[in-house]
Amino acid sequence: MISFFRSKELYKEPTTLKGPEDAVTALAFSVHGKFLAAVGPGGVNVWNMSTHQSVPFSSLPVGKFGTSSATSATRATQLPEKGKFPALAWLYFAQRSLHILLLGTLDGQLQIWDYIDERMTFELNRKIVDITLPPGSIGHKQVLSLDVYPREVAFGSHAQIVASYTSRSVLVGTLRADGDFKQRYFTTLEAGFMPKTVCFDKNGNLLVFSMYGGIVTLLDVQTGYTLWRKSDAPEFMATVTLDEDCKDFIACTTQGFELWDLNRMVLLKEFEQAPISLSLPKHACFSEWKTKVIGGTDRACAEVYDIKSGRFEQRLKYPNGGMVQAVAAYPMQDRFLVAVAGANGNRASDVILWSKNVQVGDPRTIPEPGSSDKYHTIRIKKRYIRSMTCILCGIWIMLIQTFIIMQFSDTIRYYACHQKLGFCSPSLSLAVPMVIIPSYTKERLSPGSQTTASRYQAVHAIQEHNGLDDTLPLAMIALGTLTLSTLLVE
Repeated sequence: MISFFRSKELYKEPTTLKGPEDAVTALAFSVHGKFLAAVGPGGVNVWNMSTHQSVPFSSLPVGKFGTSSATSATRATQLPEKGKFPALAWLYFAQRSLHILLLGTLDGQLQIWDYIDERMTFELNRKIVDITLPPGSIGHKQVLSLDVYPREVAFGSHAQIVASYTSRSVLVGTLRADGDFKQRYFTTLEAGFMPKTVCFDKNGNLLVFSMYGGIVTLLDVQTGYTLWRKSDAPEFMATVTLDEDCKDFIACTTQGFELWDLNRMVLLKEFEQAPISLSLPKHACFSEWKTKVIGGTDRACAEVYDIKSGRFEQRLKYPNGGMVQAVAAYPMQDRFLVAVAGANGNRASDVILWSKNVQVGDPRTIPEPGSSDKYHTIRIKKRYIRSMTCILCGIWIMLIQTFIIMQFSDTIRYYACHQKLGFCSPSLSLAVPMVIIPSYTKERLSPGSQTTASRYQAVHAIQEHNGLDDTLPLAMIALGTLTLSTLLVE
C-alpha cells in the first residue's frame, strides 16, 4: 500500500583496502565497527574504519599480566603480519574501552592482542595460549574456529572464550580486562565429530557444528556436558553463521548456502545461486537486520540474497578475480557496510568495502536500542506506521470537507434538501449526531443577508415543509466522511 517504506537501494561506492599479499580466508568487524580484520595464510591485516588506514602490530614482552592456567608459550613470537591464521574473533571491554583481537594459528596457539589507543597499535601484552593434546588424541591441533561471549563485556565482568581444533578438541576459558586467559576445561569430542564451527548461544552455552555427519551439539559452558545432540542438520557444513537471536543459521553445503531453523532443524530457504565450481569453504553473513544474506562465490564476486524469497538481488564484484571466500557485514548508524576479500593464493588479495545508506523511516534499518550512547531508538512495526498514515489522511479529509461545508453550506443545503434528491423527505429517519454550525456561518446565512436572502428563504421553506432540523445534511456528510476514514484504515 505504501511502497516508499520499501528500500530498493543497492550497495555502492566500493572502497579498496590494500595490505594482504595472500589469500584472505576470514573477515570480521570489531565491536562498534571501529576496526576490520582480515586473516589467512599471508598473515593478519587490520584497518581503522574511520580513516581506512592500516593499524600496525608491535611485539612486546609476553606475559605482562602474570601466569595463565593454560600452557603458555613464553618464547618470542613473530609479528602476525607474517604468520598463518585460520581463525579470529573480536572482544571489547567497556570499562577500559579496550578492543582485543584474538587470533588462532595453524599450530594451535591462541594469541590475544590489545589495541593501545595512546600508541595506536596492537600489542601482545598477554601470554600466548598453547594447548597440549591429551594422550590418545589423533590429528593436528590447528585452530578451526573462535568465538567470545559476550562480545562487549560490561564493567567488572569477564569474557568467555571457546576454540575448536582439528584434533576434535574444544578449549573453553575466561578472560578479564586486566589478566591472562584462564582455562576452564579442554575436552575431546567423539570419533568422527570434527568441530568446524563453535559459537555461543544467547545463554552462553556452546553450539558445536560438525563438518561431517549433520551433527550439532549443545554443550554446557561450565562443565562441557552435552545438553542436547541433533543429527539431522546438513550432511556437510563447511562454514556456519548463527544469527543474533540464535534461532537460524546459514550453512555452506555441497549445494550452496542454506538457511536452517536451529530448534526444529529444518531447511527454511535455499538461495538462488549458480552451480558451485570449487568445493572450498565460503562464508556467508546476515545483513540489514536479518533481511539480507551475503555470501562468497567462486565467480569473482559476493552475492546478496533476500532472506524471505531467497532470490538473488545484487552482485558485489571483486576486481581481482578468482574466488571470494570471506565476507563480513556490519550495521553502522547511517549505513550498512559489507567487506569482501579474495582468496587467491600467492598474490595480492585486496579487501573491497561496499556501503548502503540506511533508509530513514524503515523500521528494519533502525539500529537496536542501546547500540549507541548518542542515540535513543524505537522500533515500530511497518503495519502500525501504515495505519497511522491512513488515520492522518482521514483526518485531513474531514478537515477539508468541514471547511468546504462551512464556506458553501447554503448551496449544499439547497441541493441536499431539494425535492428532486429527496434527502429531506419526512420518511427519512437517521440517528446522527448534531453538527454545530459556527456563529459567523449562521450570521452569513441569516434571513437579513442581502447576498443569501433568496436562497435561504427557499431552503428554509423546504425544511419547514419537511419538518427537519437544518443541521441534518451536514451531519449526513460528516457521517459519510467518518465512514470513509474507517474504510481507509481497514
